[in-house]
Amino acid sequence: MTMTEIEVRDYTVKKCNEYPELMEDIYSMYELFQMEVEDGSSVAHEAELFYTDVVTLINEWRIQN
Repeated sequence: MTMTEIEVRDYTVKKCNEYPELMEDIYSMYELFQMEVEDGSSVAHEAELFYTDVVTLINEWRIQN
């Protein structure tokens, strides 16, 4: 499954609401996703990197808390 830009935005909002403690980090990852796409990277590729990074961040946060 490849995510569209709208799906990435919606996922960002959802995860920021679920994990307000991680909002800054998640939003920074979203901004990076946007910059990479604007620079010509594939949305699908950048979305996969973004999703993986957010999942990793959340999993690491859960372990520590």
